[in-house]
Amino acid sequence: PPGHRAWPPVSAVAFSADGVLALAGARNPELLLKSDGKSSAVVPLDLSLGESCELLVLSGPNAGGKSVAIKTLGLFAYMLACGMPVPCAPGSRFGAS
Repeated sequence: PPGHRAWPPVSAVAFSADGVLALAGARNPELLLKSDGKSSAVVPLDLSLGESCELLVLSGPNAGGKSVAIKTLGLFAYMLACGMPVPCAPGSRFGAS
């Protein structure tokens, strides 16, 4: 319908008691809103912590996506705490302890 936004698939992320975070194809929801729902305009993020890596160091050039990656992680934590699905690939999991 006119004025209807097509959103990328959202997934119910599994919570893992082992504290492992594994996000695949995660897209920042705020950027999706600004791109009118065109998921191809938002670069997906893959992030994994807890299995073989317990420390994350983000480095890179200006405008390289470091802040967007951290903001995406924070938004996902809040959305999941509220029981909302998040825009990421199926099979992603969020560590909770």
